[in-house]
Amino acid sequence: MKKMTIALFTAAAMGGSSLALAADVDGPNPFGRLDVRAVDTDGADVDLTQASYHLGLAGSATGLAGGLDASYYARLNDSGLQYGTITFEGGFGALNAGFDDDLVYKFAGVNVDVLRSGGVPNTFSGLNFGQDAVVQYMNDFGGSPIMLGVHIDDDTGAIDGTAGGDGIQNTQVGLMFDHGMGNVGVVYSEQDALANGDSDDEIRVGGSLNLDVATLRLYTGDDADGNMPYTLGASVPLNDVVTLHAFHGDDDVDTSDTTAELRANLGGGLDVYAGARSGDSDDSMYVGSRWGF
Repeated sequence: MKKMTIALFTAAAMGGSSLALAADVDGPNPFGRLDVRAVDTDGADVDLTQASYHLGLAGSATGLAGGLDASYYARLNDSGLQYGTITFEGGFGALNAGFDDDLVYKFAGVNVDVLRSGGVPNTFSGLNFGQDAVVQYMNDFGGSPIMLGVHIDDDTGAIDGTAGGDGIQNTQVGLMFDHGMGNVGVVYSEQDALANGDSDDEIRVGGSLNLDVATLRLYTGDDADGNMPYTLGASVPLNDVVTLHAFHGDDDVDTSDTTAELRANLGGGLDVYAGARSGDSDDSMYVGSRWGF
């Protein structure tokens, strides 16, 4: 995920100050994505849909006072603000504040979030993290393969402002080992002061292993309801352009699906894909294109 910074805001606010002049500023840089697909679901008409889109701005600055680097990232879609984050980095690590993905996704779930078209049961967190304003701290201990992450949010409500929070404090602590052929991440999550007075927690694990001929991917854990959902998959490059993705997911409740997809990277940020899903969800076939800039 791209980092974000307050550098431009700082420079604009401080004008010709030494803080702004000392910084090497990059941005704002526009970016976006458009995903359009046609889906043929059993028992239904073919549906042509704009599956997802977003537009945003990102930028950064290095060499701020005290040796700090900073970045910002803002992303919007038809629902409003999806992400809006400011990050400061230095010898202490990185401190991030705003609306952002939680550690369950960043450290574990991202390993299987390759197949966004056909979909498999992922259930990234049963505790509804990642929907509120957050503060996150990351430290890789001077460039080591181990990353520590700490996440805190205060349940301030939906980021579009349509729902109010109830002051519940949510916390996560994660460790990720990323080196050579693959990575593995472990995240402990806790939601305090639930309505019934209990304290729920869960553990999630995710990883990938690159064997050259294929990348194996796994996501699982023990959720707050005592279930052990999992997603298991492989990404197999058939040539320099086309990759086969095959995934099976089971939410350990009532849904188990298998999806296979061929995806071609045509360059310039354009992918085209075709796939099929079968299982407890409605069987479906789909084709589409995804363009990012």
